[in-house]
Amino acid sequence: MSEVDKDRDSDIKARVYHRQVHLLYSNQYLAVSTTILVVAVLFGFLQMTIVHSKLAPWALMFAALMSLRILVTFVYCRMHLRHKINYYIAEKIYCAGVVATGMLWGAMLIVLLPDASLSGQILLLLVVIGVVAASHTTMGYRKLPYYLYTLFISLSLIYAVYVSDLPNAAALALAVLVHMIFALRSGTLFCNSFEQMMYLQEKLIDREH
Repeated sequence: MSEVDKDRDSDIKARVYHRQVHLLYSNQYLAVSTTILVVAVLFGFLQMTIVHSKLAPWALMFAALMSLRILVTFVYCRMHLRHKINYYIAEKIYCAGVVATGMLWGAMLIVLLPDASLSGQILLLLVVIGVVAASHTTMGYRKLPYYLYTLFISLSLIYAVYVSDLPNAAALALAVLVHMIFALRSGTLFCNSFEQMMYLQEKLIDREH
């Protein structure tokens, strides 16, 4: 490959990367709105088994964090319109938000799971598994944020389930581990396929010009 071809390939990869990061932010309003809805419904049901005073701090922390992520997305969109985006910094900021959200889910699981009734524990388990399973649709365009989010939540859930009084806790923890591995594998395939598709699109555009 000649130097010209290498430069052209590097330029294509850079454009693909920019599109990937932009897609993360383009889908963040949906991701945050969905998280708010899921948490609201979840806490509505958990109020029947966990006292309000224990749920309220977590609701406030989720509200504060989601508001911050909405603000960050708004600022990104304004800067993108002005073509003043440093995509590497933008991805780091996005990952910081993802890590904070994953840690909040994880901490909430560890603290609240022991206080919930059996039905509440099962509800928490199903909701969090669903959150992890669906996350690749909004953050699967880049591997790092998806991996961080999945690992933080899944490992916290494995620990919370393993030390809980749930029937067959060890078996359930193992099932969550298997689900985590499957989710990471599926997310990797999704990201690789999407990245390859964008690369081919950009390469075609490059040839046409």
